[in-house]
Amino acid sequence: AKLIANPGCYPTGIILALYPAIREGMIETEGIHISAASGVTGAGKKPKAHLHHPELDQNFYPYRIGNHQHTPEILSVLRRATGTAVSATFVPHLLPLQRGILSTIFCKRSKDISLEAIWKQYNSIYQNEPFIRLYPLGEQPTLQAVRESNYVDISIHEDKKNGALILVSAVDNLMKGAAGQAVQNMNLIMGYPEGMGLLNQHR
Repeated sequence: AKLIANPGCYPTGIILALYPAIREGMIETEGIHISAASGVTGAGKKPKAHLHHPELDQNFYPYRIGNHQHTPEILSVLRRATGTAVSATFVPHLLPLQRGILSTIFCKRSKDISLEAIWKQYNSIYQNEPFIRLYPLGEQPTLQAVRESNYVDISIHEDKKNGALILVSAVDNLMKGAAGQAVQNMNLIMGYPEGMGLLNQHR
């Protein structure tokens, strides 16, 4: 492609966390619940009263509940991955931090498959992706781990009481969610190594 629309910051972390599970039919395509929290840079540079430091500091709240502009993008890509309609509830939150997005996604397993088997499937799909880091079972991402990097950190968990699958992802909204991902796409368009200028961070 010579013309690419850079993916949104919320959709990047959410879609990549869900993609293997939904593509392989490991989760139901309905009843997906997404709770994500973003640093204040996700709201842009325009001054607004609720983004003023005295209002935001020591505060935490949801916004655009049920009508966030990135929801159609998330559903569209997931629909293409699975070939059927996907239903998800997305609630974003604002963190009193500069940058970063942490997403927690709750899903219902569609078949009897162990967490270990799900992890192996994720690993087989993402093991050669330079900017996706799949955490070992029992560990989970933090925003500090992805700060100022182009990485997407993903972990998978389960609620053994009800069999739910819980996915967690972390991205830097200004890098993988924006500029870094744009450079990555440019590298692909130009035929450069995908990680050129970007592979300078580590967990």
